[in-house]
Amino acid sequence: MSQIAERAAKTKWAIEFEGLAEDKDKFKSEDARIAAGTTYPALRLRRSAINEPTKTQEGYITLLFEHLDPARRSFPVVNIDNFEGREIEAQKREAGSMSAHVVIQLPKHGAYDDGMYRCVIESASPITRSRIEWFLCRQVRRLVPEWTFQVTEQKKGKPITKTYHYTPKLELLADVSRHFGAGTTAGQKLSHLVFTKRSEKQNIGGKTAIKDKDFLADVTIRVGASQGPADEKERLDWAAQLRAIYDERGYKTKIYFKSARGDVLGGSVQHHQLDSAQDLLLCPRDFIDRPDNHKSWSNDVDDKTVADMIALLRKDKVWEHTK
Repeated sequence: MSQIAERAAKTKWAIEFEGLAEDKDKFKSEDARIAAGTTYPALRLRRSAINEPTKTQEGYITLLFEHLDPARRSFPVVNIDNFEGREIEAQKREAGSMSAHVVIQLPKHGAYDDGMYRCVIESASPITRSRIEWFLCRQVRRLVPEWTFQVTEQKKGKPITKTYHYTPKLELLADVSRHFGAGTTAGQKLSHLVFTKRSEKQNIGGKTAIKDKDFLADVTIRVGASQGPADEKERLDWAAQLRAIYDERGYKTKIYFKSARGDVLGGSVQHHQLDSAQDLLLCPRDFIDRPDNHKSWSNDVDDKTVADMIALLRKDKVWEHTK
């Protein structure tokens, strides 16, 4: 993330164009890619900042994204006294734009880090969770195009080491887990259960039964609902019994239910309004009271907005699910 932020601060390359076809050898430089993308809608990281975590306080990464749409060349205004209207036109190389703040909470130094962070995204329909994820993944691939890992295989008694290339991916997932409670009904479609326990004692055996070793490890077990009974009510009862067993063993449980995606409509066309509506449906949400006139586009990070978003990150009840 820090490399992407540095890229945005020092260059104009922290930008991704929607619909611009890219091949490995099509653009010889990043400037050539940007020149080819000027007629396409784009998502750009305009500003970034980081408050480093300490042993007593969480840290925060602030990102200011902007969406550029060359097709938006004007917007209407109406005089509220005589109701006469006109269109304000963009200049030749200007495009319509909207911005949104994103604030990510980092764990305290020394705290357990499971790679899952609280994140608040300012609502702006073109700048959705899936678009931000898409942007970050594309930027990561540009920064580290050829990460590798090695695997040693034993073939005919001779070890053979192979090198594989891979590209890392960042995911922004809406945590829609729910605890079972009195309101749980058979009408809810169970997806899967996740059981997590930190520092559980494990035993690993060697090639002989005599050689073994004990160690502590974080354990996560994922159980798909398809393993349970076909009847939905029986499946919920099965899941409740399964959860009780793992609860007795000291595991923390999360239970996930299926929900309609609705993110793509009509072939490959991405409908941002549906994507944004999905975020509002799946993600925990709250409102920020802004007495001043909050603008849909900001040239720089708005400190008041960020402070309000950090307050939401610290507001535990926003992140508590229905019990």
